[in-house]
Amino acid sequence: MNFIIILVLALANTFQSNNKQNLQEYQFKSGMIRYKLEGRINGTELIYFDDYGKSFYDLKTIDNDDSRSENITLRILRADTILILNNIENAATESVISDLRLKTKHNIIYPELLFEMGYKKTAVEEVSGTLCDKYTGENGSMWVWNNIILKSEMEIMGIVVKSEAVEIITGIDIPKTKFQISGDYKINKQ
Repeated sequence: MNFIIILVLALANTFQSNNKQNLQEYQFKSGMIRYKLEGRINGTELIYFDDYGKSFYDLKTIDNDDSRSENITLRILRADTILILNNIENAATESVISDLRLKTKHNIIYPELLFEMGYKKTAVEEVSGTLCDKYTGENGSMWVWNNIILKSEMEIMGIVVKSEAVEIITGIDIPKTKFQISGDYKINKQ
């Protein structure tokens, strides 16, 4: 997914000037997507969003084969504020977002942006019970449904990195507490 973030940010300036209002918003009021990650990292990613993406929760759990431990990173995006939690240090960083590009949600992409990056629509295929448009480019493929990347297979420095949605639910009630952090974290404001 990190490679996808770089791809999306690479052309975000062009797209941003044309469509500031709808930048990186979901087409659904709320939802949950669970991804399986394989390749350079193995693990899972759990995304909750509410208010069409204005509230965004991203929990990534990475399994380290060497130590069999888990590293958890959590990013919460609310309006113009981002919270990034570090569970190892029990600390959080809270920052105000003034640059729209920093609000990028790495699992959203628009067909126009894919075409600008040299991707071509090559098929319609099913991912986790959902029909997706498959886009193929020089470094790999992405399966997109309602501007949400449900699956990606990219080659990065000779390693195939995969991300695939294994569960998708839209239109669900998400507690507001999901977008807050517990009092156990020391918050550093920037």
